Amino acid sequence: MAIVRVTVHPAVRRRGHGARLFAAGVDLARRRDRTLVLAGCWDRTPGVAFAKAMGMDRATQEAKRVQDVLTVGVARLRLLASGAREHAGGYELIPIFGRTPAEMLAGVATMVGAINDAPIDELDVEDMVFTPERVQAFEGAQLAHDRRLYRLIAREQATGEFAGHTHVGVDAQRPWHATQYDTSVVRAHRGHRLGLLLKAEMLNWLREAEPQLERLETWNASSNAQMIAVNDMLGYRVVAQVAGWQRHV
Repeated sequence: MAIVRVTVHPAVRRRGHGARLFAAGVDLARRRDRTLVLAGCWDRTPGVAFAKAMGMDRATQEAKRVQDVLTVGVARLRLLASGAREHAGGYELIPIFGRTPAEMLAGVATMVGAINDAPIDELDVEDMVFTPERVQAFEGAQLAHDRRLYRLIAREQATGEFAGHTHVGVDAQRPWHATQYDTSVVRAHRGHRLGLLLKAEMLNWLREAEPQLERLETWNASSNAQMIAVNDMLGYRVVAQVAGWQRHV
């Protein structure tokens, strides 16, 4: 697949520049032997009409959510984490700051593949393949963007298996702002409220390690009811809706 993003300066819009740029992106995708083009836009904006005019089919609906970190009550976080722990006996949490240690890469690569179970609505895409090298490459890219990385892993004590994780990047250039990467739980370990436990304890960690942090952003498919329920309990609020589009070429 290929992702095409088009931006036109407001002063020169409605002159066909966007259509020509989009066509150039599609042409490049074809020449690189891509068969699927993806694009996204804020919902209820002119981007919707533009995507339709470019022959795109609507495939997903996502919501951008924001956590106001400074207003999350410590007592509430402790209550949520404590309640989740009652269902998560037999699991321990392992914090990782920065890069994943080499001896953990294989296990982390297997674990993060659980994100493939997240809803993708009508997107015609294959599962992502995660390898230790891909984990390293992603972390390297985030560090190159000057982001401080926090990963919290749930490990089953009886087997040593990595059961789930949550991963956050704090922007060093905007230290009040952070981005939530994946939060996922391996299928065999679901039903223990690990997702809630991980996200609540991640917020506790960030409040201690990054006391200046104000805003944590995340994205959810509107059909991902389980993760939305977790985010609602933590106090996330919806700030925008995004339409996802696809086109076979």
